Amino acid sequence: MRRSFLENALEGVEQVGANQKILWANKAVLKLLGYSAEEYVNHNLADFYLDRNVFDRFWQKLMRGEEIYDFPAQLKCRDGSLRDVLIRSNPVWERGKLVYTRSFVRDVTEQKRVEQALRESEAQLRSAKEELEILVEQRTSALRRLSAHVLSLQDLERRRIARELHDSFGQYLAALKLNIEMLRQAPANQKLWSQSEDLMEQCIIEVRTLSYLLHPPMMEEAGLASAARWYVEGFGQRSGIAVTLEAPDDLERLPDTIEIALFRALQEALTNVHRHSHASAVHIQILHDAEHVIVEIKDNGCGIPQERLCRFNELGTGMGVGLSGMRERIRELCGELMIESNGCGTSLQITIPIAVDVPGLEAI
Repeated sequence: MRRSFLENALEGVEQVGANQKILWANKAVLKLLGYSAEEYVNHNLADFYLDRNVFDRFWQKLMRGEEIYDFPAQLKCRDGSLRDVLIRSNPVWERGKLVYTRSFVRDVTEQKRVEQALRESEAQLRSAKEELEILVEQRTSALRRLSAHVLSLQDLERRRIARELHDSFGQYLAALKLNIEMLRQAPANQKLWSQSEDLMEQCIIEVRTLSYLLHPPMMEEAGLASAARWYVEGFGQRSGIAVTLEAPDDLERLPDTIEIALFRALQEALTNVHRHSHASAVHIQILHDAEHVIVEIKDNGCGIPQERLCRFNELGTGMGVGLSGMRERIRELCGELMIESNGCGTSLQITIPIAVDVPGLEAI
């Protein structure tokens, strides 16, 4: 009855004699390893172990009378595959000699596979976490440098504006004040009146120029295309670079944040062209469809070194605070900045979805 019960047990059971030969094996063992009874029974148990040293350790523990519970081993199947098993052995002794041992063989191949996959997954997660931490640290460091540089640039810009106000606008106002004092004494002096009118006109021009540079008024009135044409025309005159702008006449008004972001990007891109590219010509194209607005800026300059371009694409560093700030602003609008460059020039493309809503993003 007991033999019949073990024969049909779901777990593998086998008996092995003192000479290490298999005396009997149930159906579960034979099915697990894929052997017939003739191919398995009466053979040396060690022949079915992948590692002879593992079998020797198992047998030595058995001969020392140690309790064998969940002993790990790999057994060879008839088809050449391997099975991970845990073995529990109950030896039978008579007069101090081993008669036979009954071993219970539990298949843990799938469990081992899952555990190995889990270990590999955990290792991959650890590796990904470490890489992410390194990337976050690099980005954080880059953002700190960017923030510090932005503050420095703000100070420099404030100084420049203060200098402009003092050296030009302030001088015109001082001269105008002097003329007014002189006109109090000689109100009929037409020459002084003419000079004063010229000085007032220069003051108006200076204020308008500063105002336009800080925030083009036609942006609010006529939109991106008009502001871009005004800026491009002035840039070409100041730099001597041939700049062409292609923009659709039916370009619809865009959200304020998008128009400002694209205008600032245009300013930054042309400033970089003037400072670094040695280009003689720049072509700007503004495109749009129902979902996106695209600005492309191409020059015929010396290009950007590939090492710097790769570092910028991967880490956002190595290209100066202007482009880094431009990319962050575009990302805030769910947009994308792409830069391609070689020895024949540089192409910068900005794509922003029109239906983006970013409340709180200041148009600076």
